[in-house]
Amino acid sequence: MFLTHSIGITAIGLLPSRLVVFGDEWSGIVPPETLHKRSRTAPGHVWTELLCSHIHADCDSFAPSPIHEVSTVEKGVYGAAVDNLIFNESSIVPDLRTQVANWVEAEKKSRDAGIKQERSSMFTVFFGVNDVWKYSGYNRRDGVAAVDASLDSMFEQLDVVDEHWPDPIQVFVPYLLDVTMLPGWKRVRHSKDKREEQLKNAVHLTKRWNHGLDMRAKNWKRGKIMLWDMNKWLLDAIRNEAKDGWYEVKEGCAKSPENVCERPEEFLMW
Repeated sequence: MFLTHSIGITAIGLLPSRLVVFGDEWSGIVPPETLHKRSRTAPGHVWTELLCSHIHADCDSFAPSPIHEVSTVEKGVYGAAVDNLIFNESSIVPDLRTQVANWVEAEKKSRDAGIKQERSSMFTVFFGVNDVWKYSGYNRRDGVAAVDASLDSMFEQLDVVDEHWPDPIQVFVPYLLDVTMLPGWKRVRHSKDKREEQLKNAVHLTKRWNHGLDMRAKNWKRGKIMLWDMNKWLLDAIRNEAKDGWYEVKEGCAKSPENVCERPEEFLMW
């Protein structure tokens, strides 16, 4: 929900005219027709909105938007994940497989309507916060297995996207940040994790996720994957809070789902 400063756009090269967004609530863009419904307690603009605005690109988002205000997302149950078959089979929140299927259907409808495809498109994929949040509560072996299976599923869906696109696709994928640095971890998990086993699992699984993402990206030959180290960005922002103009970098602006964030520009995290 944060990410309000530059994210190294120059690494993209030739800027796209359209971004196609896949991900969880951290990436979902509120549709213009429902923007007025955004609650005063709902998060502000997400990073994909800011990226689209920064590079003057159109955004087509298939990620669930924060307008839904899924308050139980912090419990790692109802938020969007890579694969609901791994994460939560009863979840009604669209996973990556569903989002890609929705995109394929939307592209087909556009073609049938005679609308030309925007060939200058880039895809963004950001998952992992909800996934690792939940899997950190597993034993270490099961957590690692769930992370590995999730990443395999992610790249299977990138194959599907490539199969439905005329050119080699460009995909912008942030590394997963350390979820234990988020305000919700201290508020929700810390008191229940006396021996810090879940914290250790989360740190290990985050490293496993990012390493696995890196290895799969290097071996994926169907297009170009651009990885961005969001975790490094977060740590740098925390270390340089005064330099970057933040008032608070460790606590969230809204202390609970009912609170209103009056000065979001002063807080690193929602």
